[in-house]
Amino acid sequence: NFLLAITHELKSPLASIKLIFQTIKNRQLSKKQNNELAKAAETEVVRLEEMIENLLLSSSLEGDSNLVSEIIALDELLFDLLQDLGKKFDDLDFVFRNHQEKHVVVKGDKRFISIAFKNILENAQKYGDHSEIRIELSQKANKAIVRIVDKGRGISEQEKKLIFDRFYRSGS
Repeated sequence: NFLLAITHELKSPLASIKLIFQTIKNRQLSKKQNNELAKAAETEVVRLEEMIENLLLSSSLEGDSNLVSEIIALDELLFDLLQDLGKKFDDLDFVFRNHQEKHVVVKGDKRFISIAFKNILENAQKYGDHSEIRIELSQKANKAIVRIVDKGRGISEQEKKLIFDRFYRSGS
């Protein structure tokens, strides 16, 4: 089942890219149309790269991979991530607020923490109502607290128990 799901996920962007190239090859298009198609192909390539990177990371977690534990300024990590996502989703308004007057630091693997927040924020963009996404950072005692708030419909109570299962995907 896993291989079937992954194969389907990988074939989708490949099919889009193939269709774009066939369109460019077989039709006389304006420069504007060619540019739009090239941008769409580039988006699909990035999507495919992200899928492959996630598969490689998932595989490394299965093996005897060493996580790199380091001190991370979480406010800086989130700010940088929002800058990158802001370029990707230029129609979306990310609002970031650090409730502390200093850096909020955590210890962990920066790469995996970044991926986790990126996935959550991309899901907020994809399944929210395409308005504002608020990210609030605070610290209580020795714990960093990150709240990500969008105006989407949310996840049902039954599915909340499943969302951390490996490769689980909601039906809705």
